[in-house]
Amino acid sequence: MSRKKFKKRWSNVPIFSFTEETVQLVQRAIALIEQPLQMADHTEEKVVFAEELIQSIKHKLRMLLEHVNNKYFVGFDYNERIVIRHSLLLYTIELVAKPPTSQQEKELHQCRYIATYFTDDKKHVP
Repeated sequence: MSRKKFKKRWSNVPIFSFTEETVQLVQRAIALIEQPLQMADHTEEKVVFAEELIQSIKHKLRMLLEHVNNKYFVGFDYNERIVIRHSLLLYTIELVAKPPTSQQEKELHQCRYIATYFTDDKKHVP
């Protein structure tokens, strides 16, 4: 009798590699989505949850920025991914509203690329 051979199964976990530039881009986008929270009622449970979520994202982004030259892995949970994606979409709207420059075009491309990564359904990307 021969032994049953098992194939190694590697999960296809998508990995996004942040650069210093892309971390700063996401930080600017998060700052936009954070502004309305400052005016919100801080006693509401949903507002507190959103604030904690944004603080968690900001902390992870700071850690990525501090370790940008080293291999540093950070995982974003489902809620964090949604907030990052929507903050990038909001930032994209702000970029489109300004007169176009080459820097803005580059940032628009990066926003779309990062938003695509943080989208569950890759077919529905701006």
